[in-house]
Amino acid sequence: MLFAFVMNSQDYSSYTAFTQNQKFVQLPEGKMAYIDVGTGPVIVLVHGIPTSAWVYRKMIPQLVDHGFRVVAPDMLGFGQSDKPEEYDLYHYTAHGERLKDFMEELGIDQWSQVCHDAGGMWSMGMLEAGATGVEHLIILNSVLLQEGFNPPMTFKPGLKARFMLSNYKGPLNKMVVGSTLKSGLKDKSVINKEMKEGYSRPFRKASVCGLYHFFTQTHKPLPDFKETLGSIDAPICVIWGSDDPFLLWSPMADTFTQITNVAQEDIHILDAAHFIQEEKPKEISDIISHFVKQ
Repeated sequence: MLFAFVMNSQDYSSYTAFTQNQKFVQLPEGKMAYIDVGTGPVIVLVHGIPTSAWVYRKMIPQLVDHGFRVVAPDMLGFGQSDKPEEYDLYHYTAHGERLKDFMEELGIDQWSQVCHDAGGMWSMGMLEAGATGVEHLIILNSVLLQEGFNPPMTFKPGLKARFMLSNYKGPLNKMVVGSTLKSGLKDKSVINKEMKEGYSRPFRKASVCGLYHFFTQTHKPLPDFKETLGSIDAPICVIWGSDDPFLLWSPMADTFTQITNVAQEDIHILDAAHFIQEEKPKEISDIISHFVKQ
């Protein structure tokens, strides 16, 4: 069921303004918030950990100006979407099934998909769930192959993980989120009060079960996505920050290029770190537009 909301503007100057532009869709596991703006071919922007659709706020108006309809969901457990405390709801396969259901609920049968961070895993889960509408796949610093995966935290399920991740809410919320941003940015001058508010507020006094699931899986090897990646017929574009401390392109480059159909001219290594949407929004939007339209 769709909850109707009329978007009157693209005011993303604050997190409050951003959320006022969101719509909602009710899925069996909970309500998902999303941005849906513009007209033309559809581009879906899938965030990762520990972010939300807010991470794409600088790119959304630029992609709309390029002539696209942009859909950017808050995945379950993040942003303004529901945050049920049920561990298995946050497995990558569950996220993938929900993404597929989300697109079906919106009635979109063809789109280009952009993924970042854990959004890469969730996109693989969506493809494994049988989604067939992806016409282009654009990968931004994503969790896909064990090579180069260097998570900032690694836990086994238990009290230590719950205690450490609880710092994302409560009195240490802003400090922990600020530290995460600093460690994932090369150009720290982009950090400001409004930016930090958009990352910290969704976790304040809320469940962090989505974070808990992800980081309590990192002590194990990543799922093997080689077969899924190799089966993708859609054109693939890679846009990666060269100084990402969490996800390193060089160790996985050979394997990725061997198992996928990515062309060398569609691999773009930018002078940025992990949160490249914050550092290079125009450059990324221009690359995506050219790639999708060519």
